[in-house]
Amino acid sequence: STPNGSDMLPEDFLRLALWHRVGPLVFQADFAQRVPFQGRVDRVHEHLEKVYYATAAQNLKIFHELQKILTLFSDAKIPVIVLKGCHLIPALYRSPALRPLSDIDLLVSPAYLDAASLCMNLLGYRQEEAIFQSKWMERYWNRIALHLPPFRRHDYAVVEIHGEIRHRDRRQIPNDRIWSTAI
Repeated sequence: STPNGSDMLPEDFLRLALWHRVGPLVFQADFAQRVPFQGRVDRVHEHLEKVYYATAAQNLKIFHELQKILTLFSDAKIPVIVLKGCHLIPALYRSPALRPLSDIDLLVSPAYLDAASLCMNLLGYRQEEAIFQSKWMERYWNRIALHLPPFRRHDYAVVEIHGEIRHRDRRQIPNDRIWSTAI
């Protein structure tokens, strides 16, 4: 049985690890080797190993693209702060394979949003406006959105450029406070 005393099939364990996006962490910790699956550990371990290396490859591709974006922003004198996963991986994880990335989140001062959009277009990215079922939904999204419409390019991560950051209760954090404390 598993550590909590329940019987879990390897397929269930694998499905849960992948759903929670912790497959690479489970592989790195070699946790699957310590959970008795009545001789079926090898399949789980092999699948988690594939997920680990696929995550590493995908993340390295995203970091390569992030570097191109940051270089172009720097050349254009656009101040930028890297947010969320792309910031957390080098700061907290020992390997780029341990946290799956799905997008690039950047904070750009509102005064530079147009210039940032132009730079993204130079890199071949295009914005896709959201399609809403009603005008009410569109107005609501535009009021709560924390970023420009996402930038997309074939086979690359989505890039979200934020012009502000808000607290969980939706209060805006003053931009001057953010930029004055940025490293």
